[in-house]
Amino acid sequence: VAKSLGAQRVADKAYENTQKFNVFSHLVTDESSCSACVRFADEHRVLVESACGASLSVVYDNADVLSKFKNIVVIVCGGSKVDLAQIDAWRG
Repeated sequence: VAKSLGAQRVADKAYENTQKFNVFSHLVTDESSCSACVRFADEHRVLVESACGASLSVVYDNADVLSKFKNIVVIVCGGSKVDLAQIDAWRG
């Protein structure tokens, strides 16, 4: 459901960062992403789209991939194209 995560072209700066920093990917499920959207809305009263929920779900689910890190930052973007009804529809 997180369709905005796919880009047709990688931004130059994003690619440059992969060369400078230890960048890795982590796969999350649609269910986990949408659950994170709901939890974030409950806790912070802010709606976010499922692409942002994917990032949040790694923290909310305490994914093993984070175990070696001490300080974790998640950049949260708004949800201009989402409402609770849409999130509920994604969750099925």
